[in-house]
Amino acid sequence: MNHIRSSSPDGGRPKELILFDVDGTILPDVPDELSGRAFRHMVENDFITVEDEELEELERLRTLYANQELESPREYLDPLIRTFDASMKGKSRADLNRIANELIDAEYDDAFPEVVNEIREWQEAGAYIGLISGSPDFLVQALKRKLNADIATGTRYFYQSGHCHRYRGCVPRSKNKHLIAESMLVDLTQNRLRALGEFAINCKYHRPKLEQFNLGDRFVLRGGYGDTINDLSMLEMSHEPVAVAPKPSLQKAIDGREHWRIVTPSNNPAA
Repeated sequence: MNHIRSSSPDGGRPKELILFDVDGTILPDVPDELSGRAFRHMVENDFITVEDEELEELERLRTLYANQELESPREYLDPLIRTFDASMKGKSRADLNRIANELIDAEYDDAFPEVVNEIREWQEAGAYIGLISGSPDFLVQALKRKLNADIATGTRYFYQSGHCHRYRGCVPRSKNKHLIAESMLVDLTQNRLRALGEFAINCKYHRPKLEQFNLGDRFVLRGGYGDTINDLSMLEMSHEPVAVAPKPSLQKAIDGREHWRIVTPSNNPAA
């Protein structure tokens, strides 16, 4: 089953995908990531209810995270995600999409202007824009709509009759990003061929491999933008890798590499 939402490719555009991480690459991840800001927004607007003690502990960890005083960001993000997931059970997809649109409209004002400008430049050149994130998919899809991007995937939740019902069934999108990038390239290739009325590879139980398509039909990962070591595999498979305000672990991994570009946003709160 295809879990990556994409638009139908246009036969006249270049077969090039530019893929962007979200947290820390398009939107600031300090003092919190998009997931944390969405969680707080929902709590403050009484959309979800969480015990006071749990909120106090998450607030304490959030402060340490913002001040970079934790050994690993996971010390804050893991309990945040567990609480967020538990709070999602039974929520309406329509309500989540409404909240996502409201939140992204507000968050967009803080997006890194240099990165947004590059997205617009790539779009003007005809390239396809993709988003990849470990944040909840309903938030990532709202950002996709805001940016008029072509393809996007975040952490998915499972729904039944329009309501989230398996809060521990979320599928993360934070690692193995090169595999997700390849899936996006396959989807775009398939959809373009179908739109042109040409032969596409149909696999009943699994997604076809990119190398199964004729070389001239394949989409390529022209550019990749990321900020953490989790983005490295995706950046390495792109022809034009760009590190956006790279975190120390990514900076160390790319030091001395040729043809890597670094973007330093002027409004980065982590600087």
